[in-house]
Amino acid sequence: MKKAIQLLLLAPALLLGSCEKEPEASPAQSNCDLGIKNHPNAAKYQKIIDKFMRAGAAGVSITIKSPEGVWTAASGKADLPGNVNLSPCHTLRIGSISKTFTSAVILKLQEEGKLNINDLACKYLPEEYTRNIRNLEKATIRDLLQHTSGVHEYLGIGGLLDILNLSVRRQSAEENLRSIFGKKARFEVGKAAQYTNSNYLILALVIKNVTKKTAYEAVTDMIIN
Repeated sequence: MKKAIQLLLLAPALLLGSCEKEPEASPAQSNCDLGIKNHPNAAKYQKIIDKFMRAGAAGVSITIKSPEGVWTAASGKADLPGNVNLSPCHTLRIGSISKTFTSAVILKLQEEGKLNINDLACKYLPEEYTRNIRNLEKATIRDLLQHTSGVHEYLGIGGLLDILNLSVRRQSAEENLRSIFGKKARFEVGKAAQYTNSNYLILALVIKNVTKKTAYEAVTDMIIN
């Protein structure tokens, strides 16, 4: 039986998509037991947590689902100033790990013959975005995946700071992309590579238009479940 493993790591990652102000970290719950107590691979999995903690992570939470059952554990702090221990029941920011899931959905859609990564992205996007985002009329899905599209970055240093201090409201991919309408491209398509969060917001819209589901729903159906 092929193992199905889900792994979530809490590292110093920023939420680079939409976000909203969250409540203060809640105290770890003493009865937060989400997995089996005597998992046969517990010692091996615990070494993963120990490795990240030795490397200096503030906290690590891992859940692994396999044919042997569910194993979950956490180490470190959910709230450093408040000295709150991290537990598997705390909700964590996934940050740019979401880009991995987005890429996987795009490639599965290619396997199903619903798109090709060498197609122009505008083939699968509303005209509003193609007309108003520089370079998007020339960029392929592959360019978006590998950050060679040159489209403008919607998330600047101010946005990153707003995420850290929890002062921004939740915004959709559509709303965030409208903030770069008419703004100068970083470079010509394919002439360079530069990590740009806007690329993956655009890919989320591609997924939405191809599947007729939100990117969240598509990831849940095609990857998680």
